[in-house]
Amino acid sequence: MSSLSTTKEMLQRLDAYLTSFEWENITKSKLSILQAFLKLATKNGYDAVTMRSLAKAVNLKPPSIYSHFPDGKDQIVSSALRWHYYSFAIAVKEGLSQSQTKSEYWSALIRVHITQQIKNPENDLFDMLMSTDRLGGILPYELRSEMLEWLAFCDFMYESIATDFGIEDANQKGVLIRVTLDGANSWWKWDGSEENLEQCIQYAEKIATGILKIS
Repeated sequence: MSSLSTTKEMLQRLDAYLTSFEWENITKSKLSILQAFLKLATKNGYDAVTMRSLAKAVNLKPPSIYSHFPDGKDQIVSSALRWHYYSFAIAVKEGLSQSQTKSEYWSALIRVHITQQIKNPENDLFDMLMSTDRLGGILPYELRSEMLEWLAFCDFMYESIATDFGIEDANQKGVLIRVTLDGANSWWKWDGSEENLEQCIQYAEKIATGILKIS
């Protein structure tokens, strides 16, 4: 087996995951509604977003929102979350595209993960909804299954590279690293500068590498 065999498997699964979405025909209006929902829900809370507030955010009348999403808020929530982790997956694919060695893949994955967490606070909304769903079952079954599948794949991304490093308990450590970096906004106060973001990325890599205990 090659030294990157599991990482290559992960990249193949990433490609398959991306092709499972059908976003080619999404209109600008639909996309603006999805992005507005994510911003409003992140800022004001999931329950605070109404069709009226969403319509105001995109300068449309509420009936126009229903013309794009006939099933209302539930359909918007599902579509917005799917768009969110599709965009995250695209960022991962682009971020890993120039990597050739285990160390390069490792550093690139952490860089993408931290950049997405810090620059896109809607990632915290995703985490909050998952936590709330565990307690109250608020999400539709299909959407919950998709979100759990995405989280499992995020764990596998770290696990695959860790496996190629020869780490025996790669699965457990992959989960620990993903959860730790998901909480970046709780342990790092970003000042908005690229320099500070770079410091956060380097700090995160030290944490993740420490968990694996690789040199």
